[in-house]
Amino acid sequence: MIGNAEENTREIFAEIEPHVPLLVAFPKGVDEALHDLHRLGVVMGREAEAEALLQTIHAERAALRAEAALSPGFRYTYLIWREPWMGVNDDTFISALLAEAGGVNALAGVSPRYPTVSPEALVEGGVVLLSSEPFPFKERHRDELCALGVAPERIFFVDGELCSWHGARLAEALPMLRAMAPVWAARCPAR
Repeated sequence: MIGNAEENTREIFAEIEPHVPLLVAFPKGVDEALHDLHRLGVVMGREAEAEALLQTIHAERAALRAEAALSPGFRYTYLIWREPWMGVNDDTFISALLAEAGGVNALAGVSPRYPTVSPEALVEGGVVLLSSEPFPFKERHRDELCALGVAPERIFFVDGELCSWHGARLAEALPMLRAMAPVWAARCPAR
């Protein structure tokens, strides 16, 4: 069984572990996510497939980092919830992934990891990335942000699974970031 330390409690793991093999992951960075993907391949007896996927991810990551190094980067606020507005700070996998593309988190250093975000912070927070999960942001939420004073050209919908679900999805997430990072940097450069 595969578990995530942020999504499941220790009590759940303690109850399950005596009965089935358990792999617990909680990556806060891309390197940790890649390590977990390798471990999963080993545990599942699919090491060759995992290594092939990791090679693809490493190549995509290298291309993304090379492009990010030539870019001014982008300042962003990544939202995960509404009522209240909530985002992610820099101690998250999401933030680490966006940093690979040159992203600078407007909520860096803010506590807790998933802080409430004020309307003022949204107006000043760079591009506003509306995740598809855990909260399913829709056009009406974009309209709400515009009513708060966020410029519409700074608001983008993003696939929350690609941005927050570590593992094999990195093979899709990194090319998506290569495509979007220049757009976001043009709207809200970080430097």
